[in-house]
Amino acid sequence: MTTITRRTALAASVTLPLLPVASYATPADPAVAAYREWRIANGAYERSFDRPHVPDDDPLMNATGDAALAANLALCDTIATTPEGLAGQVRLALYTFGELQLGEDWLNPNAYEVDGFGYDQGRRLLLSMLAGAEGMAS
Repeated sequence: MTTITRRTALAASVTLPLLPVASYATPADPAVAAYREWRIANGAYERSFDRPHVPDDDPLMNATGDAALAANLALCDTIATTPEGLAGQVRLALYTFGELQLGEDWLNPNAYEVDGFGYDQGRRLLLSMLAGAEGMAS
């Protein structure tokens, strides 16, 4: 018969929970990487407007716009597996469906007006979803 002392039990309780952690490692969420790529590409596109007298057929604006659209579509087609990835997709939804208020930062989720039905349901829903996803992610 094996006798378990208090010291042995305490030592086991400290080391045993650490063992299965490696076997439960989760793969990276592809939506997080897609969101980061979209932020970079869209940031470059937004900055392409920060020049004086930008013509409609400006090569820099066209190139950065094409890259931003490709990154946008990639994020749209990605299935989030974590709250952080879902939060990135909700931020894209605000950007896609909302109208950025003049002079506001495009990364500020509160800077968008989503619908004009008087109750602002779309923006309120997306902001609540974003707050929930970001709360779960932190």
